[in-house]
Amino acid sequence: MKLSTLVIISVLLTPASVSIAEEQVSWLPQPLDLESALSIAVEGSNPAVRLAEARNAAASAQLLNVEADDDLTVKASAHLLAVEPSDLSVNRTNNDSRAILSARKKLYDFGRSDALEDAARKRIGASHKLMKNDLGQHQLQVARYFFDVLLADQENVLTHEEMTLAFLAWDKAKDRHELGKLSDLELLELENKYRIKLQRRKISEQKQKLSRRQLALALNRPNDPPSKLVSPDVNWQAELPTLDNVIEKALAGNARLKALQQHVDAAGQKLQAARLNNRPVLHGEMTIADYHRETGSTHQATAGLLLEIPLYTGGRTNAAVSIAQAERDQALAELQLAQLRLREEASSLLLTLDTLKADLLALQVSESYGEIYLDKNRALYELEVASDFGDAIVRVSEVALKKMQSELDYAYTRMALAVLQGESLGKFSEPINTGK
Repeated sequence: MKLSTLVIISVLLTPASVSIAEEQVSWLPQPLDLESALSIAVEGSNPAVRLAEARNAAASAQLLNVEADDDLTVKASAHLLAVEPSDLSVNRTNNDSRAILSARKKLYDFGRSDALEDAARKRIGASHKLMKNDLGQHQLQVARYFFDVLLADQENVLTHEEMTLAFLAWDKAKDRHELGKLSDLELLELENKYRIKLQRRKISEQKQKLSRRQLALALNRPNDPPSKLVSPDVNWQAELPTLDNVIEKALAGNARLKALQQHVDAAGQKLQAARLNNRPVLHGEMTIADYHRETGSTHQATAGLLLEIPLYTGGRTNAAVSIAQAERDQALAELQLAQLRLREEASSLLLTLDTLKADLLALQVSESYGEIYLDKNRALYELEVASDFGDAIVRVSEVALKKMQSELDYAYTRMALAVLQGESLGKFSEPINTGK
């Protein structure tokens, strides 16, 4: 076997190469539909998911830290000690070295540890709720990028048609210009219109590439931008829920509100623990010792209870209570402010849905008119009668772009409302629950 071949094999089998291979993610399905994109968005390999999981782990670690405060503590110590025995001492040995194994455990602190542990558990619950909210927001961002790709593709159709018509008009005018039927200024004006449409076409092509790159990055597939997407079916004709139903469901199900409520509860437990700072603490203790110099006061083993009663703590307890009270007041204010903002956002989303429904009803009429107008001009064009066939094609594409924009805005707003209400983004084309 050649040396170069051996080198290549050895490089491929190195741990670094294996690590890189293990980190590779699967390719995006082609074509890519919205449901698949939303599912891929919350895969465990996505940095957004890993960040949320890290926050959960940090909250769990805080609980472990609180629970560890009550754990058994075992210590070993060794003293090398020389003494000058008292005149009354029977044992005249100067070597007073000793080895001690001691164990200590907090047995009871009148509820302070329980309050701190309960606060830590509530913070874990809040972290889980925030993770759900964060992943829902990430899915919304993926949906926005997904829709941007569809709109960029549809806009490219329109700009291509506009550019083509402008080029044909300019190209046809060249013959008339050569025959002296068209002035230089008129010819330049047509060429200018074509150049403008050509530049717009190039911009739309760049938007196609950029939108695909943004979607690929959001899906943690930076090297696999999707080539083709499946346009979703948007059920915009479904009946909308009432504002009262929307707000009621959002207040009951919103993940961030639930997290903030658990922050309030955790702060309340922390306040309770601060108020118990000056309560007694009961410990259990046990020691096993080995003394080189034994006397009447040395014992090989001891076991007992230790009750610590704070008599004076200065202003420490009051300070701890004040800090905990301020934290609870802040958490409560944040919750109340979030509730007000949620009401405002729910109202805005529902109003947006209602407005988009009206837009789509109007665009339906425009779409029907455009198709009839196109058929009429196509017939005239085929009969070689003067017509606006080219303009009719562009008009149909313009309406199609506006309709797609409104449909996708409607879909995105519905998804945003679902996340606001604490729902998971499943098959989004199902109609919104009206609450009836």
